[in-house]
Amino acid sequence: MSKYGRIVICKECGDSNRHAGHGLCLRCYSRRWRVQHGTACRTVPPEPARVSTETAAYAAGVVDSDGCIRIAKIVRTGMTSPTFRMAVTVALCDRPVLDFLREQFGGSLFLRDRSRLRNHRDIWCWAAQDRRGEQVLRAILPYLILKRQQAELALRLRSSYYQARRAQRRCTAGDLEERARLWQEIKGLNSGRRGHH
Repeated sequence: MSKYGRIVICKECGDSNRHAGHGLCLRCYSRRWRVQHGTACRTVPPEPARVSTETAAYAAGVVDSDGCIRIAKIVRTGMTSPTFRMAVTVALCDRPVLDFLREQFGGSLFLRDRSRLRNHRDIWCWAAQDRRGEQVLRAILPYLILKRQQAELALRLRSSYYQARRAQRRCTAGDLEERARLWQEIKGLNSGRRGHH
């Protein structure tokens, strides 16, 4: 029988539990993995994506011309307050530029079917959300022109989460009000109604 899955005394918590590796139970192994691989709650912003200045400048031009920087307000059944998430997206009919962005920055690539629309081609979309999107924005911010304000608002949204985590407190009414204001402001910029909500 493999050592993985058998019952052991975890060297971290001391409980008897299923072995998951390195002498740890499944719970402690999962927690350590999340910390090491960056999926635990973070209290500090990420470093900018590691790309050359030429790549960052090129990506900024693509986002300025064919991209969108947005904040989404998500309200789910049973939630006491909404969640706000940010994303950087680029939509084009052809893939090469989007493949380049995914290769350099990560993110996801998907096809949006528009076959039901007359005289419309299917469109490819690249997206980088939340922490990944933040890394993209921190790299391209110095080179953005048209969408610089949206980038700054999205980064401020991310910053509000780090501040709450560093203070080890739950989301307050003030936090929600600030995030809702950023959401409204970026929505106004993206719809061409600057300063109007």
